Amino acid sequence: MEEARCELQDNDWYMTMEELDAFIAVLYIRGAIGAHNLDLDSLWSIKWGNPIIKATMSRNRFREIMKYLRFDHKSSRRQRLNEDKFAMISDICYEFIANAQACYIPGPYITIDEQLFPSKCRCRFTQFIRSKPDKYGQKFWMAVDKDANYIINAFPYLGKDDHKPNGERLGDWVVKKLMEPYINKGRTCTHTLLFAQLITPDRTNHGLHGFVVPIRDPDTLETFVIFNQYRIPRENLLNRTADVTPDGQYESSFSDPSRILGAALENLSAGRIGIMQESCLTLASAAAIAVRYAATRRQFGDEDNEIPLLEYELHQWRLFGHVAAAVVFRIYVESFTRIYLNIVEKSLAGLQMEDLSDAVSEIHAMVSSSKPLLSWRALDAVQQCREACGGHGYLKCANFGDLRNNHEPTVTYEGDNNVLSQQAGNWLLRQQASAAAGRAVSTPLGTVAFLASKERILKETFKNIDTGSLRNRNFITSTYQWLLCWLLQETNNKYDQELAKGLSKFHAKAKSQVYRWRELTCAYAEYLVLIFTWESIDKKEPSLRPVLERLAIFYGLWALDKHLVLLYEGGFATGGNLSRLLRQAILEACAQLKDDVVTVVDALAPTDFVLNSVLGKSDGNLYQNLQKQLFHSPGAMERASWWKDILPHSKL
Repeated sequence: MEEARCELQDNDWYMTMEELDAFIAVLYIRGAIGAHNLDLDSLWSIKWGNPIIKATMSRNRFREIMKYLRFDHKSSRRQRLNEDKFAMISDICYEFIANAQACYIPGPYITIDEQLFPSKCRCRFTQFIRSKPDKYGQKFWMAVDKDANYIINAFPYLGKDDHKPNGERLGDWVVKKLMEPYINKGRTCTHTLLFAQLITPDRTNHGLHGFVVPIRDPDTLETFVIFNQYRIPRENLLNRTADVTPDGQYESSFSDPSRILGAALENLSAGRIGIMQESCLTLASAAAIAVRYAATRRQFGDEDNEIPLLEYELHQWRLFGHVAAAVVFRIYVESFTRIYLNIVEKSLAGLQMEDLSDAVSEIHAMVSSSKPLLSWRALDAVQQCREACGGHGYLKCANFGDLRNNHEPTVTYEGDNNVLSQQAGNWLLRQQASAAAGRAVSTPLGTVAFLASKERILKETFKNIDTGSLRNRNFITSTYQWLLCWLLQETNNKYDQELAKGLSKFHAKAKSQVYRWRELTCAYAEYLVLIFTWESIDKKEPSLRPVLERLAIFYGLWALDKHLVLLYEGGFATGGNLSRLLRQAILEACAQLKDDVVTVVDALAPTDFVLNSVLGKSDGNLYQNLQKQLFHSPGAMERASWWKDILPHSKL
């Protein structure tokens, strides 16, 4: 109506909803009888016209509505067309697509192609395609159900699109965009791979094996997964390493027990190591976004001279620990993965290895403690880095929300972190028992070799008098060794106390988790990170060692700060000297890292395309990138669809 009133200079021009329904009905009838190419006058012809159309609406009224019918607001059209060539009909078009998706579930096969809708009207995105019969028209990319020919997604070709990533082929981008509503929705997921204990009819438990489990009828698109005495056929056992005969006999593919151990190690740990690697990437991405933002964003300071956030000591203290963690975690995971793959390769190849069983147990303990530490720290880092970006961190285009949503499940899958910590604790307590009994500690990788000197280590106390003596490997390593020895002793004492009360081993372990078992495995994982990192740093190029050493030292101090209560509780330190010097050393380390931290995150960060954050682009143009993103977001220049819902109602 706005268009007609403006063109006709008639504020009384009006169209009822009944007339609009009738107009749409005529269009439907026109298509149903195959008259879409006929002249309009023919449809209302006295002799040859369609009686239903003539009874529905007069020809002149139909022409009038068609002339003035618009799907946007004329007052804001000019501004919106500068940003979106499709602005005049984008709202109704995308609403139509949304309704099409809501009202129809496509079959298993979806086809994608382009279609030219013939038209010679004046339009900003009219195409001329010589090979098409009609030559001129508007081109749409469309996704259609193969069997029903039902449209499930479409968008127009408007020329160069700023949203298409640089370097990505147009065809790939079109397919991904059209299939967005159906990607990661489990449409093609009919089976899952899970690990379970294999128990043969003779009641022998053969340990963890992989099974292919059907989770959906292939002909059912929507489903729930509930396992309730669900029978898995024998044929669904993944039998690369072992199989079960039809009569229930277990057959191993390996005659050498060491190769069976290697296969078990691969099954148990491969997925968890993958999560550790993923956690490193998530942590590095979050730290890169926050540090780049802090280096560019200016707030407060002297008049006409605002200071970058990165210059504030508080901001450094909030972020630099996560930057250091991103570096040392990555070094640790790369180093540990090489050791793990080397052992698996030798085991599966049948090569003789001394203490293979002990090595497998130690690697399992390392993975079971490291996966919780890395995934928890990455989750904490995403939250802290988001907060460090202020209100901008909440933006969808900042990518913190997606980073957190994608990472958060890792703390519970492939073994819940708290349960995995208990498995690592079991191995540590066994080594502590061996050391207490005077037997050799079973540590082929040497991660707890210091337990042989447990009595001497526990007699050590804090005697440092300045921060310089804290910022070195020896102090951090010896402090962690003392902490681990003391936690092992306290955890074992707590466990024995619960057993003395008459509790079973299971319940005694359950009562020993809080403040003891959990802290023990976290401290062990932090110690692993540090010793593997330092070993790797010593092999790096001399030019890289100083900054890597500062980062490793900073991480060690930052991690020890979280254990101050335990260090005082165990008697390692008395008075306030340790806490005062430790925290002063952390702040001094912040000042030392400030000039290098942007370069460090640039080395860690993925490409801008992968990082996908307007706050963390490598070009440093924070404000320009933010403005461009906001201006080009769909609907940015329009009213929200629900704006009428918040208008105050008349009180009359």
